[in-house]
Amino acid sequence: MMDKLSYRQKNKLLIVATGVLLMVVYFAAIKRTILESTINKELTDVIRKGETASPLIQNYRERLSEYKNQLGLFEVDSAHNHAKVLENISNYCQQNRLTIISFPEETIEKQDGFEIHNNVIEVSGNFKQLLNLSHYLEKVNKLGKLISLKLSKGKDKKTKKTILTAVIYLQNTKL
Repeated sequence: MMDKLSYRQKNKLLIVATGVLLMVVYFAAIKRTILESTINKELTDVIRKGETASPLIQNYRERLSEYKNQLGLFEVDSAHNHAKVLENISNYCQQNRLTIISFPEETIEKQDGFEIHNNVIEVSGNFKQLLNLSHYLEKVNKLGKLISLKLSKGKDKKTKKTILTAVIYLQNTKL
């Protein structure tokens, strides 16, 4: 059969057969190799990004912590927050001769996915120690954001002495 074909027809048949052979080779072997190569390149890029992600994550955590401190977002353990505040205030008052007048249960308000924990503390003592207590609660021990500090002078009915009382409002926000 090949003998009956002309030279030109043989060349055309050779070109067509070569094209078919190239297509078979491409779809059988080369296409999979190219796909595997692209997948390998993508995974290598993911690994490189993963290697540089650790410092980025640490950087983001530090920035988040700074933002929380600026906004007054303190970490709150709802179950133990009130007891922790009471313990710290009691210890400070014992060391600095202050008297806790009242410390009612904290109030919790929920708004837009936030929990706002409010503590009201009423303490009596001298001016300097009351200011130091407010500084201790907010800055040193970081028990919450000092929202308000109201100082008032009054008479103690039992001892008939003038006393200075402070009403301190501490607030914690939980995300």
